[in-house]
Amino acid sequence: SGGEANFLIPKSTFPYGIVKFTVFDHQGIPLAERLVFNRQKIGPAIKINTSQSAFSPREPINIKVQLAEHDQAPIRGNFSMSVVDKRQNIQDPNEDNIVSNLWLSSELKGKIEHPAYYFKDNSFKTFKDLDLVMLTHGWRRFTRDTIFAEYTENPTFEFEEGIAIKGKVSKYRRDKTIEGGRLLMITLSGEPQWAEVKVDSAGYFNIYPLQVQENTEIMLQATDAKGKSRNISVDLLAEDYPIIDKVNDTSINLASASINDDVTNYRLEESHKRRQIDMAFGKSDSVTYLEEVVITGRKPQGMRFYGRVKALPLDEIPNAHTYFSVFELLKYHFPEVSVTGSALDPDITFSKVRNYKGELSSGEPLYLLDGLQVDKNVFLNSSVSNIEAMIVSNGVIGLISKTGVSASSRDKGILNLKNVGYYVSREFFSPDYSTHQEEHAKPDLRSTLYWNPELVIDSTGIAEVTFYNADYLTSYLVKIEGVTTKGVPLYSTIQFQSK
Repeated sequence: SGGEANFLIPKSTFPYGIVKFTVFDHQGIPLAERLVFNRQKIGPAIKINTSQSAFSPREPINIKVQLAEHDQAPIRGNFSMSVVDKRQNIQDPNEDNIVSNLWLSSELKGKIEHPAYYFKDNSFKTFKDLDLVMLTHGWRRFTRDTIFAEYTENPTFEFEEGIAIKGKVSKYRRDKTIEGGRLLMITLSGEPQWAEVKVDSAGYFNIYPLQVQENTEIMLQATDAKGKSRNISVDLLAEDYPIIDKVNDTSINLASASINDDVTNYRLEESHKRRQIDMAFGKSDSVTYLEEVVITGRKPQGMRFYGRVKALPLDEIPNAHTYFSVFELLKYHFPEVSVTGSALDPDITFSKVRNYKGELSSGEPLYLLDGLQVDKNVFLNSSVSNIEAMIVSNGVIGLISKTGVSASSRDKGILNLKNVGYYVSREFFSPDYSTHQEEHAKPDLRSTLYWNPELVIDSTGIAEVTFYNADYLTSYLVKIEGVTTKGVPLYSTIQFQSK
């Protein structure tokens, strides 16, 4: 009546989080819309308890984490946990965390000031303030013309299901396509895996998805249509890394910068104290002392190709080892070479010079790797860390590697890989003071007592961790955040004292 309609919709009808309400006319044209955050007061909770409120230096600390629904039924989840010195790690209690990010910050356009504030409690004021955010940061996901249409937008990046190994199979030392060939992949270390794929008409292959850890030894072997592997070369495609423009800004003088922040000053003082302790004990955690080491080397030799060409050692190229690819080295350090396009498929040309045949040319250079002619993709895929010297002269671009190329395997369709795979997490160091050891005489000034990126809470809803206190007399902050097996993000913190 009076142009108004009042009605109630149970909150249980909608999922937890942001809900969009749109009013349409009789023709289906939207007239008005707004966002509402559907937040129930009852949900799963995470509790953190320490065995006591204060601990002595180097005393064992036990922390119990309990995860339960509102009816106290235990639930499972995966969480991360950190214990840090509060003085050295000042944290705004309202800064973004996993709860505020997944439910709020990542769903709205624009910057949300102090996003965690809106999840600190279930008071009416917090609810009201959150509703104001919905009014000021609301947005439309669809345009008017497509709101009822079956419209889907193709994503810019496809969902990754694993690691891909892409490459090309060709005749050895000749850029001739292998038609009807096959490629076999076998892991030589780690979990046994193998895969066999067909090579397309252009000689390319793609092994995907692959699940391997870093430093897993992998062997690729290619064969032609007749099952033979002689005089066949297997080469990987160059990675398409984004190009980073080098900026040499000398206007910033860090030495003259004034530091007034109390936390920063405290960190500097503690860092200086740790260095003094390391010097007093004659060692440092960041330094490994070795016995006498004899280092031998060899002078880089020039390549001989239609006359002797002088090689430029990589150490003589400024900041050469900071580059990700050969593409960047050529682009930023060799003006006689024109490099355009992307790192995946660049256009590389010389100015008008005589090429390796003595002909006047400005076309594609000749690519050499350890004196052997190779495809451009093979050349660009070479690791900068494995380059000893470079040659850029008269239409020839060559690399001298530190390890050299094994012709005995390359001409048999075999390629061995190692730097492919997922990062293997390292275990966070935590001392054990339960037994006396000589190194325990050194003062313990750790600012982070405990860190676990994968704290698994099982079906009992409980996880317990034990670690040892440091020598600091300070307050420590325990922070836990993660997601339950039902997809609900949770975040919680507590503090304890070291006295």
